[in-house]
Amino acid sequence: MDSDDERILQEEEAESARNVFELPQRPPVWIRTYEREEFAIRREYVLRTLDAKEQGIPLDSSGDIRGMWRIRRLWTSVAGFYEGKLDLAGRSERRWYSLKRRFDRFMVDVASLRTHILTRPPTVLDGSCEALLLIVSSPSALNDFKHKYKLGYVDLPEILAIPEMMDALYPGCPKAVIQKLFLTDLPPELLLYIFELAHIDDARALGATCHALNDLSLPYIYQTRRLVLHVDPTYLEKALEEFSDMDRRYLTHLSARMRTNLLADFGFLLARDDILKRVEHLVIQSLWTPNLASAAGFNARREAHSTFFSPIWKQIEATLSAVTNLREFNIEKIVITQNMIHAIASLRGLQTLSIHNCPVYQVAPWEMPPPSRP
Repeated sequence: MDSDDERILQEEEAESARNVFELPQRPPVWIRTYEREEFAIRREYVLRTLDAKEQGIPLDSSGDIRGMWRIRRLWTSVAGFYEGKLDLAGRSERRWYSLKRRFDRFMVDVASLRTHILTRPPTVLDGSCEALLLIVSSPSALNDFKHKYKLGYVDLPEILAIPEMMDALYPGCPKAVIQKLFLTDLPPELLLYIFELAHIDDARALGATCHALNDLSLPYIYQTRRLVLHVDPTYLEKALEEFSDMDRRYLTHLSARMRTNLLADFGFLLARDDILKRVEHLVIQSLWTPNLASAAGFNARREAHSTFFSPIWKQIEATLSAVTNLREFNIEKIVITQNMIHAIASLRGLQTLSIHNCPVYQVAPWEMPPPSRP
């Protein structure tokens, strides 16, 4: 495991201790090796955990394969350094020494575990295929290994084959190929383009890493704001009838979490008058399609739609009333209320207004006052 794996494990253990499980949020970019596969497995694990809690039954962790993906990332990352090609996390010298130290300890533990494994000749199954039979002479040794590397399911043949495979592919442990060019070595115009594409939290975090990136981030942080109700893009192409019950539960949890994140972004912005005065370009959009909204239970034809979006509408209205120097405003897939229209009309410096797929709010039947009695 690398340092990021250890951080993720600490967060998961904290959630387990509080008996609170949150669905993992899909990152905007897959940074590390096997991150996409691990994300799918983590999401499935949380959904199974939530189902077990609802049914009041214990969760069977023997099928939890998250740890195996961490082990695969560990040895393939070391191999990436040997070959001079790796993931977007880069091949810095610091990362190499951290990975190599962890990998060396892992190899020692695998060698120790091997002393407790007895191999039997392949057994014929179903009269056609053969299976290698491994007998663990010391169950406590296997349990200690599983506990140390946070493993539920253990693929022993795969783990035991790693030392021989590394020796065969990289005899003599070749010298690691350390990366020479880093993000800060890119031209400023490319870095500015990265900030333009980044989410507000990511841009803020990137600008906080060093003085050079902080200086480049200022125009984006103080002049441009992009507030988005995000969605899991893996579901965008699905038809409504293709969503399973588990998909619908996941999307319901996801929509609540994404709304909480969006409201937090609004809250941060509204709490900073110094930033509000500098905002010149504001983008507000929802990435939820009608099919996804229906699967999550808040499509436009239901009362739940108003219930879900009302807090967002209020924050948009408050924000439009506060960004007095706004010059460009883009809004997409968000219902426009009468208060929003009034706030937009009061923006004297507004030069560009872009509205995409935004219906104007009308009073829904369930919000109509009851008819008066004669």
